[in-house]
Formats: sequence, C-alpha cells, structure tokens
Amino acid sequence: MRWRDDVPFELVCTYPVQPRLSLEFTLALEKGAIHCWGEGWALDGIAIGRANQGVPHDLGEALDALIDGAGRVLTRTACGTTSPFWVSLQVFKHDRWRTVRRQVGLPWPPVWQRRHLMNHG
Repeated sequence: MRWRDDVPFELVCTYPVQPRLSLEFTLALEKGAIHCWGEGWALDGIAIGRANQGVPHDLGEALDALIDGAGRVLTRTACGTTSPFWVSLQVFKHDRWRTVRRQVGLPWPPVWQRRHLMNHG
C-alpha cells in the first residue's frame, strides 16, 4: 500500500498491482464518505454511515474481493469518449457477477461499449 498526500482528501491509500491484484486502485476518506478510483474510472462519495460501524459490509466485501482477485470493475463508455458514464464494482458470488456499488449517468452519444477491468488472479 502507498499512503498519499498529493490528493486533496483526508486519508488516501493506493493499492498497487501485486499478487492477486492486477489493477491499481485508490481509496480515499473524506467527511463520512469513501471514494474509490483507478485508471479511467471512479466511484465517488459512497456514504460510510456511522463512523463507529466502519465501512458498509457489502462495500468492504467488494473491496476485499477486488484485492483477492474475485472482484472486478465494469465500465460502460459512450462510443468515441474516454470517460465512463457507468461504473460498477462487482463480486463473483453464487456462480455469477453481482453488482455491489454503481455510479451511473446517461451516455452521449447514446451508443456505448462495455469494458471489464478484471484481476488475473
């Protein structure tokens, strides 16, 4: 893990590529919310809730799965653009991918493509 002070959040940690984690991602805490992003995608401002309860269980499970190689990020990008309008954090459970968190918008132009950012275990 790499603790960072170059990003304007209260606490920032980047998980680099390592065994079982084939994509780098960053977690940041700020005023009761957790932010998660990587190259070309972001999930912003997921409310943590009460500080004494910690990270919501499903989000913690999804982040652990991402590190362990059993999680993925799914993006949808409008054709001809580079920024996704849809980002999903998914966990493989019960023989299928299940979305734990998502951030969505509307594509423009209204033609889009999917991209999976997966761990290679």
